[in-house]
Amino acid sequence: AQQYRNLGLQAGTVEPSIAALVERIHPEDRHVLLDAFERCMLSGVCFTLELRAPWQDGSSHILRVCGRRVLGDSYERTWFACATVDITEQRRMHDQLQQARADLEHAQEIAHLGTWTADLHTGIVETNSPEAYRIFSMHQDSLPIRLDDLNRRIHPDDLARVLDARERAFTVPGERYNCQYRVVHGHGDVRHVHS
Repeated sequence: AQQYRNLGLQAGTVEPSIAALVERIHPEDRHVLLDAFERCMLSGVCFTLELRAPWQDGSSHILRVCGRRVLGDSYERTWFACATVDITEQRRMHDQLQQARADLEHAQEIAHLGTWTADLHTGIVETNSPEAYRIFSMHQDSLPIRLDDLNRRIHPDDLARVLDARERAFTVPGERYNCQYRVVHGHGDVRHVHS
């Protein structure tokens, strides 16, 4: 019954068969599924695919189709187990998350806003923000980044004030980390930063 639902059909409305499954897959994706079936049956290659499945009501769905050959006599290679899961909602949420991430990166770039997190116990800094790398003049391949790496880029006259502001934010309830300071790049360029 779930297989019929995954294909947008009422239970029992079509005879269950490989042909019926393949017919419900988007025409441009059918050869991918048929190739996977053949490799599975002839060579025992398991597969996991994500395929488009247009429903009769006009909506478009994404199915994750998995298959493996059933163990048995090596001469009987015509049986395999196949399962489908409708992942349309998961894919939609994934795509929305990717778009939101791209929008956030673009907004950060426009605003020159870099974001990062630091674990004070390990000293490790984590960021996916291109602007954070730009502000602190670091290369994205210079991993792992440590809090000391950031501190070394802070102007020496400002460092004690920054460290004090961080400490207050962690020890005083309700205190925000709010500090302006200078970041010195290797070639002497100075950036004025508000964290």
